[in-house]
Amino acid sequence: MKRASPVELRQSLEMADALASAGIRFVPVPVINDAGFNRLVDESRKIIDGILTEVEHETTNQQFESLAKSE
Repeated sequence: MKRASPVELRQSLEMADALASAGIRFVPVPVINDAGFNRLVDESRKIIDGILTEVEHETTNQQFESLAKSE
């Protein structure tokens, strides 16, 4: 197992803090090597992209509903 450097640990904590600040639940998952870390980061990006798409869709629907009510 490769120990994380202080820089890597700080970056991981910053990612977790950004998710928490955005109100997104997350599960910390330990990794034992760079390949595992990169795989989980890629998977997380896909999940976050899905969340963003859903939020954009909800926002668009709310805007259309608001316009329909004002007419």
